[in-house]
Amino acid sequence: MKNLIAILMVLSLVTIESKISKSKLVKDLETLAAQKTHYRNKYPFNLLYYDGTHFWCDCSNLFKALFNGRDINFKEKGSFQRKLVNPGDVTERDLFFGCTSISTDFRKLKAGEFRLLYMRGHVGSYIGKEKKVGKRIVNVIECTPNKHLGDGVVYSYVDSSGNRLKCKGCNPVSQKWSHHGRPDKWVSQ
Repeated sequence: MKNLIAILMVLSLVTIESKISKSKLVKDLETLAAQKTHYRNKYPFNLLYYDGTHFWCDCSNLFKALFNGRDINFKEKGSFQRKLVNPGDVTERDLFFGCTSISTDFRKLKAGEFRLLYMRGHVGSYIGKEKKVGKRIVNVIECTPNKHLGDGVVYSYVDSSGNRLKCKGCNPVSQKWSHHGRPDKWVSQ
């Protein structure tokens, strides 16, 4: 029994110490959004795959890879396997509902706070700030095959009603985000 308690204490410390910082996570997402990426639904057994030219992933695998503490490496071909934090083989729904402070009120999104965004079948991230990309103002990074947003890891915008937009002031492009939550299990704010 004492050994089990000791093991559980060590495991809890590993989880706490291996959270990714919000600033590193946003930096990595911005790095990927600036690269050639492609959406591939449910890439088998790989969290994030780099073929030497492009990154391939789906929405949940993008976050699982980054929550696992993977450094973005443009020289190493192959899949990025699990490393630090292990959210396990979970869907976008499981990943999102592992969040705390879940809300449907998008007026509660705060500047400086990283949140996961959820709609049925999809997860994205509110990066905690508005950012100018070219001529667009954006505040979301997600991996999507959406024909209006682009293929792969892309910038978009969420407004105070949860509408999914290509940029601030643009028309909605598809279904609305339904929830947002803090991924405190994996990210230190």
